[in-house]
Amino acid sequence: MHYNFVFLASEGAGFNPLAFDPAAIILTLITFILSLLVLSRMCWRPILKAAQDREDRIDANLRSAEKAREDAEADAAQYKKQLDEAKAEVMSLIEDGRREAGKLKQDIVAKAHSEAEAARDRAHREIELAQDKAIAQLRAESVDLSIAIASKVLQRSLEDEDHKKIATEILEQI
Repeated sequence: MHYNFVFLASEGAGFNPLAFDPAAIILTLITFILSLLVLSRMCWRPILKAAQDREDRIDANLRSAEKAREDAEADAAQYKKQLDEAKAEVMSLIEDGRREAGKLKQDIVAKAHSEAEAARDRAHREIELAQDKAIAQLRAESVDLSIAIASKVLQRSLEDEDHKKIATEILEQI
């Protein structure tokens, strides 16, 4: 069998893949270069363009995601700041309310003390007026009694016994 291949190769009857044929090599190179040019024009450029487009889309999505993350962080910081400001404002309002309540309490207490003092002063004045009225009334009655005594004394002459009797009568009336 081995002899058959050698015989066929020697007669030129067929294609020998191991034989060096410069025309076949040149034809293979030309075919390869033409195939490479056709593939580069028809396939490689669209494939590379599609790969580049995909890479650009991925980069754009990454930039967009990074921007969205930065925006979210900025929004979170802004909301935290607003929340802190709102808390501070609420605390300020509460403190203002406490101060106002304390001031109102002091005002009410001061007003109550003032009213109590005014009522006490009014009561003292009324007592003094009543006392002055009573003293004036006593004076008027004492004057009336003095006049009555003087008129009784003048109506008759006094003796020692009459004097004692009149003094006793006056003391009984008083």
